[in-house]
Amino acid sequence: MKFVTFRFEKDYSKFLNGYIKEGDEKYLYNINKWSKEAISQGVSPEEIVGIHRTALLTIPEKLPDIVLSSLEVLMTVMVNYGADYRRNLIIKKQQEELQKEILKAGKIQKSLLQTEIPSKEHLDVGVCDKPANQMSGDYYHFFENETAITVSLADVIGKGIPAALAMSMLKYGMQNAPDDVVSVSGMLSYLNKVVEENISDNMFITMFLGVYDKSNKVFTYSSAGHEIGFWYNALDNEYQDLYAKGLMLGIQEEVTYHEYQRSLSIGDFIVVLSDGVTETRIGDGFIERETLKELIYSFHELSAQDIADNVYKKLVELQNFKLYDDFTLIIIKRIA
Repeated sequence: MKFVTFRFEKDYSKFLNGYIKEGDEKYLYNINKWSKEAISQGVSPEEIVGIHRTALLTIPEKLPDIVLSSLEVLMTVMVNYGADYRRNLIIKKQQEELQKEILKAGKIQKSLLQTEIPSKEHLDVGVCDKPANQMSGDYYHFFENETAITVSLADVIGKGIPAALAMSMLKYGMQNAPDDVVSVSGMLSYLNKVVEENISDNMFITMFLGVYDKSNKVFTYSSAGHEIGFWYNALDNEYQDLYAKGLMLGIQEEVTYHEYQRSLSIGDFIVVLSDGVTETRIGDGFIERETLKELIYSFHELSAQDIADNVYKKLVELQNFKLYDDFTLIIIKRIA
């Protein structure tokens, strides 16, 4: 027996004989401790049966043949059981190692994809980003210069490490776009080529991309099949959809995207979101867009970050505090 020492077997025999002769539960306590040590040493089930059989044979009284025969049957059963037991231990160890690797990858992903929220000189920006698992399939990014503020939100159709790698590639593509890519639609067309050339055929990315011009207060945006967001018009106290039609990134090589514009007044805000928000489960279906609008409106006087945080709390409560998909909600409110 590979894992079993003579002392280990002898201890079991002593405890078993003691309990049979005296019936004292202290021997059961010792056997319980012994079994924990057996588990820690990787002693298999069939080895346990063998140790028990050997210990029984040390009893002075002759054992009935039926007892020994039954142990032989049990030993035969435990051989297959033990093989499965060892395979399960190997699988469990592999799963634990994989889980550690995923946690490490999640931390690396978070570090690689981190972005800086724009200053509050022109816009009040709030973000609530909650991954359903250790690694998120959502990616958002902000970029601010002297003239404009850019916001992007992408969602990979797929999860786990491949999705995280795709997101890293997308960020690299945005940061290294050619100088002649200056428009929102042009950037999406460029990123579409990057995705189409570099990720697998069964993985696609939706993306919303918008630029706020600080001088004329206009928000120009385009979409590659991404979830439709909202524009809240403070003057008229009403919502309008940020409708933008476009093919997902990576489906075909040459795609032309269209641009749309909204003029923002003080108090207006833009809502950009992933499908993890609109697919909040209520009963047997998903939340209605009108219900979602009403929920966002109920917090509209708060700061952008408080709006995003409170909406998340309410939605996750509606589905019993369980996330079924990555959740990203971005609020962009004009304050000056």
